[in-house]
Amino acid sequence: MSAASIPRTTSRLARRCSTKIIALNKTVRPYTVRKGDTLYSIASKRALEVKELQSLNVGVDEKKLQPGQTILLPALAYSARDKQILKGIKANGPRVYPVRPGESITEIAANRGIPFEKISELNPNMNLSSLKGGEEILLPEGYYTKREKEMLQGIMPTPTPVLDVNVAAGVGTGLLLVGLLAGAFTSTDVFKSHKIFSIQSQNKP
Repeated sequence: MSAASIPRTTSRLARRCSTKIIALNKTVRPYTVRKGDTLYSIASKRALEVKELQSLNVGVDEKKLQPGQTILLPALAYSARDKQILKGIKANGPRVYPVRPGESITEIAANRGIPFEKISELNPNMNLSSLKGGEEILLPEGYYTKREKEMLQGIMPTPTPVLDVNVAAGVGTGLLLVGLLAGAFTSTDVFKSHKIFSIQSQNKP
């Protein structure tokens, strides 16, 4: 499908689902809400205004924000911790990971699905069992938490996407499709009340 055909595709989707299509003119990335998050706390940690998040997440009720819920952030909006983590990630080879106070090597490995032996091999002169926070350890490439994957989607460019919409059964009127005609990641979210439907983009020749 060519880029020129995308507007026709979104138009057909709107007629079929009685939807309103919003084409965002800025790149965005997903963010999974964690316990204790509010739109204010998410925004303030990333030097954003709450109204910026509200404009990207139409229909999301801040009072009912739930852990595990996915919202959209501007692609390059990062917290101080996000920047620490991203700084240590290289295009190839092991990454440098800044240990958070209170974090154990067991937690670091389990959250990323890394076999402990791999971490031990990369850090032969470090006592990994007594981390205190502030240390920088090496982690093997290709292992990330969900949060880290979401952060990386903000800085990894992708070709112009072709929308391939997979919407759950029972979608009725009032569904709001958030269509990213030019974005920094290959999947976006469609919000109806507090349900999230997935739009996957595929790159075809």
